[in-house]
Amino acid sequence: MPSLLLLFTLGITFNPVLVGLFGATGGALGEMTGYAVGYSGNTLVRNYTLFRRVEKWMGRWGAATVFVFALIPCLPIDIAGIVAGTVRFRVWKFLVASFAGKAILYIGLTITGAWGWNLIQKWFT
Repeated sequence: MPSLLLLFTLGITFNPVLVGLFGATGGALGEMTGYAVGYSGNTLVRNYTLFRRVEKWMGRWGAATVFVFALIPCLPIDIAGIVAGTVRFRVWKFLVASFAGKAILYIGLTITGAWGWNLIQKWFT
C-alpha cells in the first residue's frame, strides 16, 4: 500500500481533491490489467472460492461490486477485475465503477493527510 501512503502525503502539498482524482484515474486504468487477464479467458483462478463468490456478486450487483472493491482498500480489487473480464462485464462500466470507488477513497485519504498535517503543525508551533 505504498501508493496510499504517497497519496496521503501528496495531499499536504497539492490540492487534495485534484490529487485524489488524478490518483483515481491512474488506479482505475491500472486495474485494467486484471480485467485483461480475466478477459483473456484465464481459467487458473476459476477454482478458488473467492473467485466464485465474487462472480456471483458480479452477476447480482454488477458495477456495485466493482465500486465496493475499489472503495475498500483491504478488498482485492484485482480479483474483481479478473472476474469482470471473465464474465465479459462492459469495460466502460468497470472503469467508471472502479474510478468512482477509488476517487472517494483517494480524495478521502488526501484530505485526511492535509488535515492531519495541519493538526500536527498546530501542535508544534
